[in-house]
Amino acid sequence: MTLLVNRFNAPAGKEADLLAIAKSWKEMILQAPGCKSFSVYTDQDSPTAVVTVEEWNTRQDHEAFSASLPEEAMAEAMKSMTGMPESTYLDQA
Repeated sequence: MTLLVNRFNAPAGKEADLLAIAKSWKEMILQAPGCKSFSVYTDQDSPTAVVTVEEWNTRQDHEAFSASLPEEAMAEAMKSMTGMPESTYLDQA
């Protein structure tokens, strides 16, 4: 099992937009082969941050899913972000 933790940051005033976008991804991501779960969180200490936690069978499953996404989908989401997300893959120990 592999966890993917993504941290997205919104410009001031775009927090609700970013949260709505992240929540809208849930159904699509859960349908991807190898995806086990998808959760969205807000950061109590950073109100402009949205964090997603995804559980995948393997990192390769996530990478295959990411490669299949249309570029315009990410470009639209980037309008509600200050830059690229910080991402970390974690293995269960």
